[in-house]
Amino acid sequence: MALNDFDSVDEEDLCDVFSTYEACIRPTKDNIRKIIIQNPSFVTECWTPLLQCSLRSLLPNTGLEEVYKDLHVTNKKVLKLLQLPDDISKTEKLTLDALRQYIKSCSKDKLTAFLQFCTEVGKQI
Repeated sequence: MALNDFDSVDEEDLCDVFSTYEACIRPTKDNIRKIIIQNPSFVTECWTPLLQCSLRSLLPNTGLEEVYKDLHVTNKKVLKLLQLPDDISKTEKLTLDALRQYIKSCSKDKLTAFLQFCTEVGKQI
């Protein structure tokens, strides 16, 4: 709604939404599109080191490839593949919890793209 009619949106509600993404900029009529576009880029930048260093080790090659080959990829199957070491930090745990939430929320198409991305990241390492 804010994109179409910024003045009709409750400012407090809008700030609550942006605080969820830890946006450091107060949304205005002039900057809201830029903030929304930058947010996915910010998330991607934050996830890249984790995916390159840690995620590949959490998803075993055989299990990941089996899920990817399966025509009935489901969020539940991908979540079952996550293997967490016992000695992870609080920050890593929070990050992995966010990853779980992301996986749970993915549509089938997004989940397929996510698996392709993880597979490609693993090949680059």
